[in-house]
Amino acid sequence: MQHGSILLASSRFAPGLPGIQELTGKAISPAALIEAWRPLLEARLPLAPAELTHQQLQRAEALHRDRFGTLAFTHQR
Repeated sequence: MQHGSILLASSRFAPGLPGIQELTGKAISPAALIEAWRPLLEARLPLAPAELTHQQLQRAEALHRDRFGTLAFTHQR
């Protein structure tokens, strides 16, 4: 894992970091990884799925639109 992410394959941005594909010789899609890991994580983590409230969804959409979804935020250092 790299910063909370799962590296599926190495990238040009971090060529020194191998992904699942390089380590196992098998390519896996994000959907296939979710399908494989979800039951394992659910069995080991005592967390119940919860629905977000309307207010939480609105806040998340606003953060995405106004901050995290902007090029200015993405390219800042």
